[in-house]
Amino acid sequence: MYSVGWNSYVQYCAKANRTPLPLNEEALMHWASSTALSGCKHSTIKSYLAGIRSAAIMQGFDVSDLSKMQRLKLVLRALKSIAPNTATRLPITNDILLKIRPHMKLDTYEGKVMWAAFTFAHSCLMRCGEFTTRSPKDKNYLPLAAWKWENGAKHGTVTLPHSKTSKHDIYVFANGSDTCPAVAMTKYMSSRIKRRYSIRLDSPLFAMEDGTPLTRKALTKALRNALIAARVPNAELYKGHSFRRGGATSLARVGVADSVIKTIGRWKSHAYQLYVDIDLNIMCSAAMQVGKLKAMFGGNDVSSSTRP
Repeated sequence: MYSVGWNSYVQYCAKANRTPLPLNEEALMHWASSTALSGCKHSTIKSYLAGIRSAAIMQGFDVSDLSKMQRLKLVLRALKSIAPNTATRLPITNDILLKIRPHMKLDTYEGKVMWAAFTFAHSCLMRCGEFTTRSPKDKNYLPLAAWKWENGAKHGTVTLPHSKTSKHDIYVFANGSDTCPAVAMTKYMSSRIKRRYSIRLDSPLFAMEDGTPLTRKALTKALRNALIAARVPNAELYKGHSFRRGGATSLARVGVADSVIKTIGRWKSHAYQLYVDIDLNIMCSAAMQVGKLKAMFGGNDVSSSTRP
């Protein structure tokens, strides 16, 4: 890594007609920016910089001024703040569920179980690890006994035996839409009755055709296949946790109060706000509303209009 960093710096200096040594703050600033633009992460640039320092020492140059280069530090800090998040997970919102629904093969058992899992995760703001497993052999799954639905009831419940926060009942409401989790769960359960493991309460709630639990990998694969079939852009950026984020975003878009979103998602802090993606059109609409508010007060500041 050290030699790669030094070679990177030397190559940059050659192209920029600069002298690599002694180390120059201006040259290092431009090199860091150029390296970031080529796709290098902030952490990689920091490692490269350590290699440059080491190479300078090996060649007998004084590097004591490197730690005093404040402008270089500011550049590195800026590159870190604007670096893209490698763990980006786009939200699966209700409109995206509607787009992929025609591609879910709902006449098959796998299509039914996946659609039930998708709508359940989105509606109840589920964490992926709460209803999927790491492998088909994993015994730490959400059991069938966790699901309760009574005839004539307006909602079902799923009891999480090992929630991140605590033991908790998740409410699954029927909403009559094409993305209704209650309808999806009912159709999935009806298809499951035909299988020998269907009545075992200790079997997985979301089970594949062979009776093994639904894994995170299988869920993600089915999701991406549906996204690609529906021609949804950036399909690779949607993951298992996208349902939780998308569910929170969908609720916010229809005006559900923050306190309700927090309760549904079982958040104990304001962390849920990080999950809500505000559409550009909504922000534009908000700005328009502010404009109307100013017009109501004759274009004056509200505070100034109340002063004696």
